Amino acid sequence: MFLKYMLPVFILVVSSLFAAYRYEHPACQEGVDSTVQNGWPGSFDVRIEKIPESCAFFAAVAGANYRISSKQTGENAWRQIATVHHDDPLDVPIDHVVVVNKDVAYVFWHNIYAVTTDRAQTWTIWSAEKDLVDWKRPEDRYPHWADIEKIDLRRDGSGTMYLDRNDKSLDLARKLSTKDYGKSWTPQ
Repeated sequence: MFLKYMLPVFILVVSSLFAAYRYEHPACQEGVDSTVQNGWPGSFDVRIEKIPESCAFFAAVAGANYRISSKQTGENAWRQIATVHHDDPLDVPIDHVVVVNKDVAYVFWHNIYAVTTDRAQTWTIWSAEKDLVDWKRPEDRYPHWADIEKIDLRRDGSGTMYLDRNDKSLDLARKLSTKDYGKSWTPQ
């Protein structure tokens, strides 16, 4: 008897919630919330765009996608390099899009590092999830992730990547070094 009366009430409540959600998000469109952009005059531009997840039913806990893209001077269309997802809709710090000179630029966000040494014609992508193979053990259900905390890159192409690890108890490298602007990284 209880189920006979509660089922219609439950259906009515769920339908009302769904209708209210669709009213607030009629087209469920996701748009660019903010952009961090840098470039070299007469050469290229590079940017990271924050696109919050607004179509999630519980938008209060939605994260954001971050689109990394570049374009040559004189071009109208941006070319996508990578997309990074983060569970929290964080703002992108301005120092995460760096132009070193007319040929070299790098971008980093969350666990992705992208670098160009040929005026944004080609990009090399480094991913902590894919490229830190020593951080994955067969018995682990999830790999030990790391966010890129900071990049110190010198004009000669040498530099250091500092990682913020999720499991600080493990004996894993916190710093990586490069001699080729970050096309390759080795643990220190």
